[in-house]
Amino acid sequence: MKSQVSILKLVYPPVSNQYAEWLSKDSKEIRDQLKNSNLYMIVQRPEAKFRFCEDPNKAMNEEKTIFKAQIAVGDIVDDFQIDLDKLCEINKLDLNEYSLSFEIGKKQIRFWKSDKETMKPLEVIAWFTTEKILWDKWHKHPAIIGLDKVELFSRFYLHYVGISKKDDSLTRLVVKPHDKRLRILSNEYNMSNNARLTDEIILLFFKIEDLKMQTWEIGDNYSDFIERMEVEKELVIADAEKAFIKILNSKYNAQKYENYPKGKDGLYNQGFDGYGYLLGEPLTLITDDTQIKGDLEDPSFYSKADSIMINRDEVKLFKSNN
Repeated sequence: MKSQVSILKLVYPPVSNQYAEWLSKDSKEIRDQLKNSNLYMIVQRPEAKFRFCEDPNKAMNEEKTIFKAQIAVGDIVDDFQIDLDKLCEINKLDLNEYSLSFEIGKKQIRFWKSDKETMKPLEVIAWFTTEKILWDKWHKHPAIIGLDKVELFSRFYLHYVGISKKDDSLTRLVVKPHDKRLRILSNEYNMSNNARLTDEIILLFFKIEDLKMQTWEIGDNYSDFIERMEVEKELVIADAEKAFIKILNSKYNAQKYENYPKGKDGLYNQGFDGYGYLLGEPLTLITDDTQIKGDLEDPSFYSKADSIMINRDEVKLFKSNN
């Protein structure tokens, strides 16, 4: 028996269309991370902004151990705090030798290691964009307190699902002209007042991790069994794209793959008794037809995640009870 569940994991926090334009030019380290992705999605959500006190210095408490702020996503506002002691501990910053300073804006917060006497910034030790702080909260960043509405902030309207067969996702989607991204930016409306569409369009860069489940029966040829375990990654990526398009019917995917799971560049003829896909991140993707909810891995194996399952010619979306 041969079956497989493929899990879509983000290689990097969600990024706005505007931020992706900057990344494609200015940050080699981040570009290198994004190059691990070959499957991407273009989604939309009301613009997120940080909010601070009128006096930025009041963002820290008197002991300078807590940094306080808010994040607003459309009309929804949530409070959060950064535990500065924990932040220094994580980044091995000795406050006997250096000072901690910060820089704030409506889209980004940065914490600096600074000279203790002159307060001249020396090195960024931590940074949070409006999207990255949600990602960090999902992944239980020990210095983040609050953000209890993170699930509401993680609901995205899905416009497009795509793969990059020759280039990585960043090159395919941002560096080179991408027809669907440009069409979305030209045709869609912003969801929140006074927001630019480029700040509401979010790019999700995924990699695919496989969980193979196989049974080796007595009498089977072991060499054949091992050989059957290997499936070309390109086939998995191509099949995953079709599965999500088939189930979610994303608006800007003109090709709907009505005959899926049948096809030449997928898993249909790879000898699986069953296979499927789920989102390994706590995101909810929404279209006019349906929605699919993801989950982080937990002891009960993604118990809160919906899944797309394929059995022979049948494709179904199984909804989680959680």
